[in-house]
Amino acid sequence: MKLELNHLAGAEVLATYGDDFYAGRPALTVNKVGKGFVYNQAARSEQPFRTALIAALWRRHGIRPLLPAGSLPPGVTLQRRIAADGREFWFFLNFLRESQTVRLHDCTGQDLLTGNDCSGEITLTPYGAAVLEIGGK
Repeated sequence: MKLELNHLAGAEVLATYGDDFYAGRPALTVNKVGKGFVYNQAARSEQPFRTALIAALWRRHGIRPLLPAGSLPPGVTLQRRIAADGREFWFFLNFLRESQTVRLHDCTGQDLLTGNDCSGEITLTPYGAAVLEIGGK
């Protein structure tokens, strides 16, 4: 078995290993590249850590999730599209035979299929769809 040891080459260390052979070595780094950032996680981790890490990265970079955590029920998909003129559309599809409710952040826009304004949630009929124009009419 070959061991890999990370070495910094311009990256910033965000976390290091706490014990064992790797103690003090970089476990999580970030490097600015062009207009973006590259993160490298060199450690194995469990899902709760990865979820917390992604939330921390969103906060660090001012990224807001499209929907509140846990608001997209099983069987419902969301596709986001931005038109060339900057208009934003969200396509919700319900693949279940039961109605599904999706919680939304503050929504300013309209469901183009029903003409209803966005509110705090939308309800999809069985096998139903909604197309929201966000920030639209």
